[in-house]
Amino acid sequence: MIKIPDNGWIATILGIDNGTNTMGAAIGELDLRTGHLHIAFAETCTASRAEGRFDGIGSVRGSLYSRRPVLREFIRWLLEEFNPGFVLSEGPFSHLNIDTYFRLRVTITEAIEEEVWIYSPNLEVEMVPPTTAKKAVKASSYVGKEPMREAILALTEVSYARDVNPLVLDEHCIDAIAVVYYKAVNLLREVHRRR
Repeated sequence: MIKIPDNGWIATILGIDNGTNTMGAAIGELDLRTGHLHIAFAETCTASRAEGRFDGIGSVRGSLYSRRPVLREFIRWLLEEFNPGFVLSEGPFSHLNIDTYFRLRVTITEAIEEEVWIYSPNLEVEMVPPTTAKKAVKASSYVGKEPMREAILALTEVSYARDVNPLVLDEHCIDAIAVVYYKAVNLLREVHRRR
């Protein structure tokens, strides 16, 4: 578990790449004094691998609803393990067809918000448009997997835990790191503004 120093200068950020089956997550520890961001954790949960435990739900309401509890368990574990002070999720792409957008928004985004509220009613989930997270790492709004990885690797003020290798992380973790970085940049701006 990440220990936050008594002086409170380390901000722990949970970034999520939202999906109906795969959910990427990254934990960043931002030193508000130096501006250094350490990625302490990054992993993708693939809900379909464990949805069999919820077959009763799936047979009645569809596989999306049997994946939802798996993703909620993942979020709950992240919150309890890392105790983030900030939670951000990449929002659904607005150009998705209305059915896909609705399923992502209602079933998954609301599940994240519900889990965070249960964990701490004072902790809010900030929704980040995918293009905004990409711009934060200086990547084009519509780049593919490898250009996003290259943009993440080019960030000199970011370090990684020994078991977090950005060269082999999947695109969901890479996008989650971009969400964390977006929040880190904004927190540092706020700190400098108040000085």
